[in-house]
Amino acid sequence: IGEQIHVVRSAAESAGKDPSEVRIVVRGVVRPGERGPRLSGSIAQIRADAEWLGEQGVTELFYDLNWHPGIGHPDVPEEDATAKALDLLDALKP
Repeated sequence: IGEQIHVVRSAAESAGKDPSEVRIVVRGVVRPGERGPRLSGSIAQIRADAEWLGEQGVTELFYDLNWHPGIGHPDVPEEDATAKALDLLDALKP
């Protein structure tokens, strides 16, 4: 992702724009539990991945919780899904 961000910022500079003003927004699918791809595993691992993304040049990270079975599954009651999402977001906040 660092290389891709460099390409975007270089293109901005070539276009006469300030590359430091370019916002790099990433949609990150969060999967707490077993460690797999980035933004999965323990809360500490997910937070470390978010920090790593920032070090690569990401300016904003949108946590996508829809793939969490206790949040995005249609059979989960809305109140339960909302409570679980709020708890997870609280644990992940900086």
